[in-house]
Amino acid sequence: LFSDDGVNQNDINGDVAIFNSCSSVAASLIAHYPKQLYGCPSPLFSLLLALLTHLLHANPKKGISQKALEFVKICELLIPHKDIFKKHVVGLILCYIQTLNKGMNPTTKSKLMPSIYALLDMCSSFETRQINAMIDVPSKTVFAPVFQSYQKFYQYHGQA
Repeated sequence: LFSDDGVNQNDINGDVAIFNSCSSVAASLIAHYPKQLYGCPSPLFSLLLALLTHLLHANPKKGISQKALEFVKICELLIPHKDIFKKHVVGLILCYIQTLNKGMNPTTKSKLMPSIYALLDMCSSFETRQINAMIDVPSKTVFAPVFQSYQKFYQYHGQA
């Protein structure tokens, strides 16, 4: 019934299944009905914030890889609609930064990196300045390496 580390395998499978179901609903809405979401982004981003918060505070032994992969898919689906959704992405990034500042499991951090890069990719210079203005100095220090790696490895720089 329990594995060696005391985590119930049925709980893990149920937790992942529920997370995947919620993620699938969000991904389907973004993929098939983006224009309908343009008029009401708040419920969508409330769901995304709940999913991100779950990922940030979940036990890394409870299917974090699978959950993070689902969240990355959602974030990547948002990129074509960045002109509409970019101002809402700021809240998700701030939630990540807040948890990063409090201390984050290295596994969780590495699994979430692609989704954070996708969210940062949606931000214009205005949103980037807004994020910078909204975080304190310790948070800036913790987030700086993440942002620098985004700029170095992920951000599109145009033709070479």
